[in-house]
Amino acid sequence: FFRFAVLFFSALRQCLCLCTMNRTMYEEIEGGDSSSRDGLSQSSTKWTVGVALVAVPVLLFVLLSSSTDLQSPNHPSTSALRPPPPAVSTGVGSPSPAASERPVVRITADPPEQFPPPGERNFFFHIADSHVDPFFEPHQTMGPGMCHSCRLSRAVFGGGTFCPMTLPVTEDQGINQGYAFGRYRCNPPTRLQTSLFRQMKSMDPSPRFLVHTGDIAPHGYPDDKYDLTPSTKLNDLCMSKPMIFRHYVGRLRQAFPNTIIAFTMGNNDHFPKNTYWQPFMTWAGDMLRAEGILNSDQHATFVQHGSHYVDVDKLRLLCLDLTLFVPGGETTFVTEKELEGLKGRARQHQLYPVRHRLVKFVREALEDAKNKGMSVYFVGHQPLATKKGKDEMDIDDIHYQEFKAILGRYQDIIRVAMFGHRNYAGLQPILDSVERPIIPSITIPGVSPRGLNNPSFSVMFYDPAEYTIVDFEQWIFILGDENAKARYKGDSYLGTWRQHRRDLFSWSAVSGGRPFTVGVLVQYLTNTSSDMANFFRYQTWKRGGYVGDEAPENYICKSMYDEGDSMMRCLFKDQDPRCWSSAWLA
Repeated sequence: FFRFAVLFFSALRQCLCLCTMNRTMYEEIEGGDSSSRDGLSQSSTKWTVGVALVAVPVLLFVLLSSSTDLQSPNHPSTSALRPPPPAVSTGVGSPSPAASERPVVRITADPPEQFPPPGERNFFFHIADSHVDPFFEPHQTMGPGMCHSCRLSRAVFGGGTFCPMTLPVTEDQGINQGYAFGRYRCNPPTRLQTSLFRQMKSMDPSPRFLVHTGDIAPHGYPDDKYDLTPSTKLNDLCMSKPMIFRHYVGRLRQAFPNTIIAFTMGNNDHFPKNTYWQPFMTWAGDMLRAEGILNSDQHATFVQHGSHYVDVDKLRLLCLDLTLFVPGGETTFVTEKELEGLKGRARQHQLYPVRHRLVKFVREALEDAKNKGMSVYFVGHQPLATKKGKDEMDIDDIHYQEFKAILGRYQDIIRVAMFGHRNYAGLQPILDSVERPIIPSITIPGVSPRGLNNPSFSVMFYDPAEYTIVDFEQWIFILGDENAKARYKGDSYLGTWRQHRRDLFSWSAVSGGRPFTVGVLVQYLTNTSSDMANFFRYQTWKRGGYVGDEAPENYICKSMYDEGDSMMRCLFKDQDPRCWSSAWLA
């Protein structure tokens, strides 16, 4: 309509100018002979008719094309093309910047799709790797994933390390610096978790159950690499990270007070990280029971091996602490004297008693579920598959081999395995001890954008009769766009999560509507390797729509500097030079 109006009035103006010019010339020669006036009259008539013959078809064409465009379902709304409204104070915190200072915000025209989709009423949320950092500082770092003060580094400051035991009372870290919801390759501030819970509750305010596959705690806090000894006590370590862990577990329970939460420990939830240490696990079990995540029976098994199960009707969610199977994952202080005379299995059981208890628990839990006619969802943190061609698990350990054999024995009741950890999405079958695919698994990128991913969570749809996963879709948070919006919308803005195009990125779209079974998954992965369109779609899905191999700031700073020190000053202007990390310069 706007284009039509502009062209219409332009043509009308030309016609009026011509008529005025001709009238003036006519009056100037009014005293002349009649032949001159008649000639001018004929000329004026020809000009007017000519303009009309050209202008009318053009105007009709523009009118029709504008009307067609506006009726097209793929045409972006005109509101999406208008500049943002004038700055108005939000009444909360700082006023919005002037319009001339506002950043350019990319607004997608994808229309929202109905949720839940027609006919799909049985679903649950799967979240992972939130890693919320209450001390987030976007212009300081201890390395990728750790964007907070360098004073938290025990390696640099030793006894002078900052060990906070109270939390900031605000969620405004980074908002005035353009990082209200976090920064790529960094653990996010609390505001992103608030936004996540708000979005999930808008979709289902009180879900029956949800799955969290671990890593609630952030990276880079004191004593996360503490050298443990048999005499070490928990209070010998700085308790900042356990305090933060508890705080965000409490926020999860507060957001969903009536929901069954199937939670498993991530490697970074452990303290020190990547290791099962019994004094901390006893503390963690007591904390999870106090916060309402575990009941008494679940607590009793958790403090034995970090694992438990949750029953929902005829479904069992088996939540396993897979950090135990990582090399060095079980802290053991068994002496050689205690191992004297022991060989083979007996020696391994004595050396790794917690792994031994876990394997026994898994066998008994699966046998019990089978006898009761239940289906099982396997909930873990680390995927049971290679990472870039390397094994994360201690695959030669006798307990891990027994564990894989048990999964093969009960594959008929295990419908799906769900993981996090890697900060990007993945679809892989779990293999048994002789490398046959037995269980379909899905790994999700997680809430934290530390892996060069857009924050995301998944919605899993299931068949209530057999609990087979029939579909899943990704909900994403376009971090760059949302940070830019927050700068001029003010600190009351909590961001917008978007459905990652169901027609392109949901399981039903890529599988042709077939259920998520191991056979269908293997066929999909085989076909994807030879179909470049599907391959590109899979790569886009892996990081929640983020397809860069570096953080956006890297490209900006590389255009200005080529020396490491200068680059680091560009990337983190408030950084202590003692903590500069070359890992950012990739």
